[in-house]
Amino acid sequence: DISTVGAITTLGPVSLDAWYLEMKDTFDSYTVGAKAATELSGVKLGADARWASLEIDKELGNDDGDKDTIAKIALTADAGLVDGKLAYAKTGKDGGTTALDNDANTTLLGWSLFANGKADADYVQAVLGFDILSNLNLSANYGNIEWTPADNTTQEQEEVYAQLLYKMSKNLTTYVRYGTYTDETTVAGNPTTEANDDTRGRLQVEYTF
Repeated sequence: DISTVGAITTLGPVSLDAWYLEMKDTFDSYTVGAKAATELSGVKLGADARWASLEIDKELGNDDGDKDTIAKIALTADAGLVDGKLAYAKTGKDGGTTALDNDANTTLLGWSLFANGKADADYVQAVLGFDILSNLNLSANYGNIEWTPADNTTQEQEEVYAQLLYKMSKNLTTYVRYGTYTDETTVAGNPTTEANDDTRGRLQVEYTF
């Protein structure tokens, strides 16, 4: 059984929301967020900030009342031909499971990287895009996340890739991605071990009805 209640309001250019959700005998979760949009000298600016907390019920073994949390902020700018985004997320030391899906609003997702389920994580995203045509965009994308999977252990993942996005029509979109991905783990007193250091690509064609 799932129950939820929420409230949404706007104050000028700022939109505020607050939600509480309970999954019976599983967890309780709440989130508060704020979005703002404005224009300065022809440049469209945006900001999106959110805080979320999720507490697993004692029935599932959370006797200490630990709460998984995340705080995140994303800043965007669009100057016509050039656009950019900078995002940062920080999860709590108890844990970072704040969503049932990695692409939910209560977490942060890149291509191969995600913050959901990772304790004491610092996640940075940066995107710089350029419109070659009105419906063709080329962007450079960077992501780095570092977290603590266990005591005295640090894991770091990083991705760098280029993306070419083509909007053929309102309903049909295609993109090509190609870049690098690394995954390293460091245990205190031991050399760093590398699980991944590779290149990867993706072609996606999406039609929405």
